[in-house]
Amino acid sequence: MTGTYSQPYFENGDMAVEFYTLIGRMIVAWSAVERSVDLILWLTKTFNEADGKAIISWKKKIDALRKLLNKNEKLSKEWISDFLARLNYVAGIRNGIIHGYCSGMTNAEPPQIIFRASRFHADETETKQLSPTAQELADLIRRISQLESEILPLTFSSFPSPKSQTGE
Repeated sequence: MTGTYSQPYFENGDMAVEFYTLIGRMIVAWSAVERSVDLILWLTKTFNEADGKAIISWKKKIDALRKLLNKNEKLSKEWISDFLARLNYVAGIRNGIIHGYCSGMTNAEPPQIIFRASRFHADETETKQLSPTAQELADLIRRISQLESEILPLTFSSFPSPKSQTGE
């Protein structure tokens, strides 16, 4: 893709396009996972109890999902704990990339794209740096897709069966 516009990294044009493509794929994969989480919460009428509004905060979504999954007797506590830990792990990386400042790329082998993210709290600032390689981004996409394949059946099982709708 020589000559492809890759602002702000003109000197790393082809490399930048590969990273941007992977980041775009990560966004699409993550949107499927978050859509499933939202659907489960929506279909089970798991709303913010204080005001009846949809849950927007990721932490509150995970808390609500944890409570809901723990009510499902078919799911083991170990699976729920492992699934939510993996979900939170990839959410943290995704969040750092999406909300972080992209400060450049390294000339290391393999090359890395650098994101710096800061969270401001009342009395302290938390800063972290993510420097994934293209392979690490591809692995992250696979992990996100795996989570989606695990949560998708739960999404479908949230729909009432035709018999329960007709009272049979």
